[in-house]
Amino acid sequence: PQARALVERFYRKPRLPFAVNASELSELVGLERWEVEQVLPAFASPPWMPVINTMNLILAICALADGDLSDKLQLMFQVYDFNKRGALTADELALLLHHIAHGVLAVGGFTPAHPQLDLYTEPVVLLAFKHHDLALDSVIQEAHFVSWGTARLAPLGDGNASYAAILQCL
Repeated sequence: PQARALVERFYRKPRLPFAVNASELSELVGLERWEVEQVLPAFASPPWMPVINTMNLILAICALADGDLSDKLQLMFQVYDFNKRGALTADELALLLHHIAHGVLAVGGFTPAHPQLDLYTEPVVLLAFKHHDLALDSVIQEAHFVSWGTARLAPLGDGNASYAAILQCL
C-alpha cells in the first residue's frame, strides 16, 4: 500500500521527473530534507551528483516493499507502462529490469552503475518473452510479466524476495 501511494504521488506531478534533487525527493516521499540527504548518495550516479534516478528509486521501493509478489510485479510494470497500454516492448522491459536491478543494488549499498549487470538484461528479456512464446518484436502484456516474474521469484521464498534473490533472478 505504501509503495502504491508513492507511485501515485509520483504520477500526480505535472511532469514526470526522471531525476530529482533532495528537495524534490523530500516532497515526493514525505521525508525531511536531511533524511533524504542520507539516501541521495546511494542512488546518485555518479555518487557526487546532486540528483538521483527516480526510476531506480521508485522501482527498488516497489520491489522491496512488503506485500504480495504478484501485486509488486504488477505495480512495477505499471510504473514503467508510461502510455498505459498494458504492454511493454522488449526494449521497455529491458529498461524496466535495468532500473529494478540498479535500484535494488543501491539499496544493498552497491554502486548503481554496475556495468556487468547490463550484460544480463538481454538474456532475461529473452526468457520473459520465451516463457509466453512471444516474438521479441511483439509486446509483453502485464499479466504475462506478472506470471513470468512470479514463476521466477516465488520459489525463492514467501513472496517477500530479498534484494539478493531479485538480483539472482534478473
